Amino acid sequence: MTRSRTTPNPQGHAGNVAFPWLPAMQAPTIEAALRDAAGARVRFRRDAAFALRDAAGEQAGPAVAALCRLLDDPDGAVRALALESLGVRGAPGVLEAVLRKVDDGDEVVRAAAVEAVAALAASDPAPVLELVRHEKPDVRAAACGELGGLGGPGVEEALVGALGDEVADVRSTAAAVLGWWYPGRHTGELRGALEDADLGVRLVAADHLAWVGDDAGREVLLRIVQGGVRDEIWEQAFARLVRVARPEEAGLLASYGKWPTRRRRRALALAGLARLGDESARFQLRKWLGHPDPRHRGEALLAVGYAGAVEFQPELEQEIARPGSPLFQVALLAAVQMAEPSLGAVIVRTAGEAADRGVFEELSSAAADLARVLGDGAPRELVALAGAEFGGRVPDDGSESGPEPPDA
Repeated sequence: MTRSRTTPNPQGHAGNVAFPWLPAMQAPTIEAALRDAAGARVRFRRDAAFALRDAAGEQAGPAVAALCRLLDDPDGAVRALALESLGVRGAPGVLEAVLRKVDDGDEVVRAAAVEAVAALAASDPAPVLELVRHEKPDVRAAACGELGGLGGPGVEEALVGALGDEVADVRSTAAAVLGWWYPGRHTGELRGALEDADLGVRLVAADHLAWVGDDAGREVLLRIVQGGVRDEIWEQAFARLVRVARPEEAGLLASYGKWPTRRRRRALALAGLARLGDESARFQLRKWLGHPDPRHRGEALLAVGYAGAVEFQPELEQEIARPGSPLFQVALLAAVQMAEPSLGAVIVRTAGEAADRGVFEELSSAAADLARVLGDGAPRELVALAGAEFGGRVPDDGSESGPEPPDA
């Protein structure tokens, strides 16, 4: 909940500039926000609902009280922002008030309410599990989306049960959460979802199965790509097909590996062909990986990650080892998609050398994602990094020590 799903203010207010000659207005102080929370102007109440999440000390109590009052504001954006702020604060004693807003008439407010319930529930998934059975399908879908991050008793069972929901969006969300947070643990259920009546659900199931090396959904992906409709679903199916394509699909991939096909599609096609042993594709992809334009290199890095083309792992490791590179984040994403255990070594080594908290946290987050998809095959040092704190040390035995004193 670090980002707001709602834009608090119109252009020309609180940092948004409508015209170049108008100075951007500053966000209100906490004192001003407490006053503006009861004001008549909607834009001021929006500002207040956002700003009060940062109140501290003696202002904390009045801020929580003001945010609770704003939950009944006539403006939907104010209500959504107030819910977000309560969730960010982790304010005690407000869970019941937040739960009441899952029945709000505004879909954005309902989504913000579910997110806030998850934030306030902390390590207890029970309040969110209840919402998986809510009468509104968007609430059920949002609840499924939050459960993976919470974990705990009953979560996996609830998500498996949601695969049978009457609404496709709920089934799709449940399949995506099972595939992302519990990769390889529910392949049977995801294989069953390959027969779902909804194309989106079938795609999600095929995508996550392919990610863990299961090509049971290959026919689903192939049918979508051969259908020829170049929409978002097609793009997602093609990106994953390159990982599980067989030699008989080489001609299909090759048809997208030449200009004037879009650059991302070409990179994916070349990566898929390289994985199948096509020397010409390998040559072209290496040219892309050495291109002076970082956009070309970035597309190629993502492609080899999605395709699982491990022969290009050294190029991926090179970017991971250079946090100052414009492709650092792209390389981390590609590493998670490649799901190769030996990539853990460069991630751990780079984290050990990181002098910047932001860099360390990105590496730690990537380590958590990669360790999750690798499961029992994850290197212990990678697992340790996933739970490490900046300034700490991850020894070779995989256990985390306490924080080291800063350098003089």
